[in-house]
Amino acid sequence: RVGIPQAVLQDFAMPFLVDFARRYPEIHLEASEYSQGLPVSFASPSGALDIVISFGPDPAHPNFVQIHYGTGRTIACASPVYLSRYGAPSSPEELARHIGVRFNSPLRGTLRELHRGGRTVPLRFGRELSFNSVMTAKAAVLIGAGIQPDMADIHCYREIMKGSLVPVLKDWRGEPLNLYIYTRPEILRFRRVKSFINEFRREITATLRLRDEALRGCGLL
Repeated sequence: RVGIPQAVLQDFAMPFLVDFARRYPEIHLEASEYSQGLPVSFASPSGALDIVISFGPDPAHPNFVQIHYGTGRTIACASPVYLSRYGAPSSPEELARHIGVRFNSPLRGTLRELHRGGRTVPLRFGRELSFNSVMTAKAAVLIGAGIQPDMADIHCYREIMKGSLVPVLKDWRGEPLNLYIYTRPEILRFRRVKSFINEFRREITATLRLRDEALRGCGLL
């Protein structure tokens, strides 16, 4: 049993899960959407989870196995439709004249500040639309609803390459997202659990490499 954030599950993990189930038919794989946030919980309606994929680290549970597998960055993005109507902000202060598309859930929380070098600016929009789903917020941005200040780069780099999303305030970022896999020491001894973790890390490492190459080509790294 694996708990995976909704956006990770929908955006790029599904092909991996299908392929893993095909290559390991002897393993019964049960994936569910995970939105707990910190502290990590292995509880689920169908029984205790063996693995949780989330953010971290989790200082509340030093006894858990915590595997850091990558780092995500956030990028402020808008669609060409929105920017053609309202223009692009040239500074964080100008966001007060714009519409913000905000993502708020226990998994990641709400971005409150933008940082550049040693400077920190509070995040304030003229008005906001708020969603508790990463993918719903992204869908709203794509149709021109507003500027999302903290879209995770793993979920927007392909759209940036295609031009359906445009980075704004390129030098300003939120705090980086540390990506973790969690399990328990007594669970990690099972071969099926080790196989899943190793295969997932191999797959996600390749995806993160593609992301970095794309963002580097767009001048965002």
